[in-house]
Amino acid sequence: MQTNTCCICDTATLLHRQNLSTLAVMAGVCDALLRQFAAEQQSSKPGAHETWAQLGDLTTALAAFQH
Repeated sequence: MQTNTCCICDTATLLHRQNLSTLAVMAGVCDALLRQFAAEQQSSKPGAHETWAQLGDLTTALAAFQH
């Protein structure tokens, strides 16, 4: 098995730099999606400020969207 080195500290890692970039982009997209959804939820439901509850609502909405 080939061992790659970390982009930051040069230690051994299983993630290749190409995969790390993809994961960083996906994390950014998920963060932006959740922030936008949370902002819309807070404007439509004034008392809903709990992030984890909004994440549950988002996953439910995405599951319904796929079907």
